[in-house]
Amino acid sequence: MHSSDSGTVLRIVPLAVYPDHLISQRDSDVPTPARNGYHLTSSRTRKDNMALTIDLTQEPTHWLIALDGDLDYGECATFRLSIDSVLKSMPPATIVDLSQLEYLDSSGLGLLLSLSKEYGSQGGNLILVTNETVDNILSLTRLNGIFSTAPTLDEALLMTGVDLI
Repeated sequence: MHSSDSGTVLRIVPLAVYPDHLISQRDSDVPTPARNGYHLTSSRTRKDNMALTIDLTQEPTHWLIALDGDLDYGECATFRLSIDSVLKSMPPATIVDLSQLEYLDSSGLGLLLSLSKEYGSQGGNLILVTNETVDNILSLTRLNGIFSTAPTLDEALLMTGVDLI
């Protein structure tokens, strides 16, 4: 961490993409995403230690894994345990709701990619519910064609064949 004369603490976070609204006006001169694969942001505009919350809902026709918070290197082990329980049971469809995800780094993205490959190899139907940040990350990494995505949970449910009543 580096301190500037004004007392603002800046942190360099490798291989991460932040939503534009988390960058303060004062930091607007910082390029996003940075050319070298790093993004510079002020710690006063970024929620520190935003733990990942994982909610797993099991229905006969599908499972829903809802993530809230940050999916980064530190949280990947916890998320991997949830993934393993899904893969062992192999429900007909699994929806991973990322609409409340605030932060996704390369470790989290790699874990989602791993889940997609493992689930697909077993014949499962995996759908990601995304937000603008996740959509941008998938587009920047050219992984948007790899995942089945939906902008809302209702649309994801329709993609699984579940009737919405």
